[in-house]
Amino acid sequence: MAEEKEAPKKVSRREFVKGAAAVASVGALASCAPAATPGPGETAAPAPTCPPAGECPPAATPWIPAKWDYETDVVVVGFGYAGTCAAIEAFDNGASVIVLEKAPKEHWGGNSGAKMGGSWSIGDTVEANIEYLTSQAWGTVPDAEVIRALSESEHELPAWFESLGATIAWKESAPTYSTIPGAEAWKGTREHNSFAPVVPVEAAGIPGECMEWLASLVLAREIPVMTDTPAKELIQDPFTKEILGVKALEGVTSLGPPTYGHTGGKEIYIKAKKGVILACGGYENNEEMIKNFMADMPHSAFVTFYGTPYNTGDGVTMAQKVSAKLWHMQKKEMHALSCAPATREFGVGMYMLVFGSYIDERGPGIIVNRDGQRFYNEYHMHGHSDQQRVFDGFEHKLTPADDYDYGDYRHVPMYWIFDDTTIKSGKFGHSDRWINTRGIYTWSDDNMAEVEKGWIIKADTIEELGNKIEIKDWFGRVVGMDAAALAETVTKYNQYAAAGKDEDFGRRPETLQPIVTPPFYAMDIIQTQTNTDGGPEHDQYQQCMDLDGNTIRRLYTAGELGSQYGFLYNGGGNIPEAGANGRVAGKHAAGLEPWDA
Repeated sequence: MAEEKEAPKKVSRREFVKGAAAVASVGALASCAPAATPGPGETAAPAPTCPPAGECPPAATPWIPAKWDYETDVVVVGFGYAGTCAAIEAFDNGASVIVLEKAPKEHWGGNSGAKMGGSWSIGDTVEANIEYLTSQAWGTVPDAEVIRALSESEHELPAWFESLGATIAWKESAPTYSTIPGAEAWKGTREHNSFAPVVPVEAAGIPGECMEWLASLVLAREIPVMTDTPAKELIQDPFTKEILGVKALEGVTSLGPPTYGHTGGKEIYIKAKKGVILACGGYENNEEMIKNFMADMPHSAFVTFYGTPYNTGDGVTMAQKVSAKLWHMQKKEMHALSCAPATREFGVGMYMLVFGSYIDERGPGIIVNRDGQRFYNEYHMHGHSDQQRVFDGFEHKLTPADDYDYGDYRHVPMYWIFDDTTIKSGKFGHSDRWINTRGIYTWSDDNMAEVEKGWIIKADTIEELGNKIEIKDWFGRVVGMDAAALAETVTKYNQYAAAGKDEDFGRRPETLQPIVTPPFYAMDIIQTQTNTDGGPEHDQYQQCMDLDGNTIRRLYTAGELGSQYGFLYNGGGNIPEAGANGRVAGKHAAGLEPWDA
């Protein structure tokens, strides 16, 4: 490669905050780049194939920007658990680092900044964890080394946290899937299968003690964190296929709720001499990806997410553009229920404390469809299950002539029906999760503000309540609520409550609170999830794989993006995976030789 005429300036965080920007004029590179130098644990890649003589114009390197605005060893895209752990580990292994964060500073932290993650479940031993993780990957992770690497790195986390100044509180927990192979070994003595980092409280402006502490460690290292700077494209050498840097927009203006999009910004290029780590989350708020990838959920009318609204699949798109192979894109789970009107207004799931989640045990009311009918045991365990299939299943109804009378999602939308006793039982809105921790909206203590806003419908009788509910079918046609059927359903349910036995769905007797005290209420509710898992497939070093199964040199994925888990939420949780593979990616990238050496 030809030498650069003027190297871009390496920036410290202090210099960066002052606004110091580097400007570089990059000279022409050799038309056919040399083979990449192997990194730790790798073998040398074959030399790139150049076009025939005369077909490769001398000194033509259009894939190299005319100017690098910033230069660093490692670029980390995203500032959650995975991104902060990757940045710290890369820096502590001698690499310079720049972090790009799409959200404005008041909203940074990703899903990790939504007060999630009190416990890190890692199994009793490395080997027990491997057996359990192998089973609950459901055959979707064919490379055993990938699972082993995750288990080993998860079990290194406690010591790593301690080295950074935290103390470790060990906890006992049971595996999520208790009957699959490895579950009993994973549980082990139940004394060392889960832990919680007890951290010094810092002031990084991110909700959640552990995330705030990790962010403060990044800032203490004077690692530049460029907020309001969404990454847009990866810069790739067409011959070696290695990643050379990132194209981004600097200084965009966030539009806020309900879209959380952005406008403006200056197009910049960041040179990544060693690697790029994509830790920018999933596709929770990308309508097109939800339609294409989420099982049985072809529209946001069916599902919402209570994490950051800035996860819009950017990492998926950038990886696809450089021929990355995707895996685990079909996520199917249920975590909770949200208030649908609030979700539509603010663009983020408003998590409700109702119906048998592991957070709340009030058991109020019933859930009905447009026909005014109950259609499942409302009190099943919502937490990270797939039992929402009853909500979003597509229904064909046959006429006596065996013709299809209709096809529709019969149970969407669905309504929570309850009485005055329930509304006075306590605050419905969860006090944590993204929308609350960011101050976007705070649910009233007595639920009355939400009644006044129309999010909760109020009536003196059940029949009047049914007539006030306006329901639209999948095609947007107003179909109403069958008020008479709703009244019959409530009467039958009250009979079950009096008898202490749910004859239709087997709901537990202690949850059968009667609906008898006027006024009566209804809320349009929507199923709520935590996150998606899919993204670029990776090897044991978190290097992204291409469509032919080869590593894409200098490109890494970490955290929710490219999680090794498949269609169900993993039994150990996303959080230990994010911390573990963020560290792996940061350390491996720091160990590479610079591509411009």
